[in-house]
Amino acid sequence: MMKAASLGILIMLLLSGCAGREELSETAEQVKSYLEEHGYEIVSYEGDNTYEVTLENLKTVHGEYVWSVQRVSPESFVGKTLETEEFLVRNHPLDRYFYGRQPYYLDSTQVTVYLYDGDIIGGTSFPASEEPLDGAYYSVDGKNTTEIHGSYQSWYKSWDSIISELGG
Repeated sequence: MMKAASLGILIMLLLSGCAGREELSETAEQVKSYLEEHGYEIVSYEGDNTYEVTLENLKTVHGEYVWSVQRVSPESFVGKTLETEEFLVRNHPLDRYFYGRQPYYLDSTQVTVYLYDGDIIGGTSFPASEEPLDGAYYSVDGKNTTEIHGSYQSWYKSWDSIISELGG
């Protein structure tokens, strides 16, 4: 009787240990490998989504923030759908900058990677926090607009030109 109860408890523990483990899609595995190759420790998988690249989306503050930290121009993606995969990671440059500065900053960074046609084209990062935060995104590798494009003013002039050419 004691053996049967012990065996039952062992089986329940094994099954509960497997419950809740989500198997990653092929795309999520690709992004996970990409992040690990760049030295980031995966804390958790936060999910996938899509991002429609439209003139209307580009003209929003969110669109401007996203594309200001990309190394590719949005022009060739207008009218297309990007896939996104989101992870919480550690050992990210933003961890060293933000963690410990405020009690609500967590010891990880939210990273969203953008893919088109199965290829990683860029993404964003932002400090993970217990409290909602405002502010612009950083690139996947933690760089801001000026670190990527030289100066915000020159990037914005180029951005404004792109939006105008697209009909905005």
